[in-house]
Amino acid sequence: MNVKAIIALLLMDVKAIISLLLMNVKAIISLLLMNVKAIISLLLMNVKAIISLLLMNVKAIISLLLKNIIVAYEFKAIILLLLMDVKAIISLLLMNVKAIISLLLMNVKAIILLLLMDVKAIISLLLKNVKAIILLLLMDVKAIISLLLMNVKAIISLLLMNVKAIISLLLMNVKAIISLLLMDVKAIISLLLMDVKAIISLLLMDVKAIISLLLMDVKAIISLLLMDVK
Repeated sequence: MNVKAIIALLLMDVKAIISLLLMNVKAIISLLLMNVKAIISLLLMNVKAIISLLLMNVKAIISLLLKNIIVAYEFKAIILLLLMDVKAIISLLLMNVKAIISLLLMNVKAIILLLLMDVKAIISLLLKNVKAIILLLLMDVKAIISLLLMNVKAIISLLLMNVKAIISLLLMNVKAIISLLLMDVKAIISLLLMDVKAIISLLLMDVKAIISLLLMDVKAIISLLLMDVK
């Protein structure tokens, strides 16, 4: 591709990225966290409730995702964040529609089935193991680790393809990424269930810190993302 074009698409303008990602702290907190009890209910409630939450009603989902209206919790802002300019987002994320469809689902009908089909079909398509999805949704730590990480080497080969490159790009340290993903059982529980202030601190930290973490130094990002261009 064109290096300058990639840089422009990914980095745009620093101030614009900051505004787009951080917007308003209170708004982000409201959108992501809403209510501690609600989060706990969302993550831990029983299987039928989760299925209902994910599938809801086809028309409602379409309205929520595809329409520029305020559905609930002032979604106008999130719609602007996710959709921005249609042409721009398509160019940045999809580049080539046929290519992305082939890469992700290989079949248009498959994506429709993935989003709308019945519970058994979703389970089969995503995990192919009923017990596994139940364990994943109900937070059995060992099951989650097994389901998400399975075989480290296999996942690295399949998703990352280039271990050194991805490690350098994301965390620069294998042990660090393992710690970040698995942490400690108690830490996971704390992460999911702790009080609002703790969650806010964990997710939002300090605005300046987030900016530093996400944007780092423009030159550094360019180097990390484009280092193999030559």
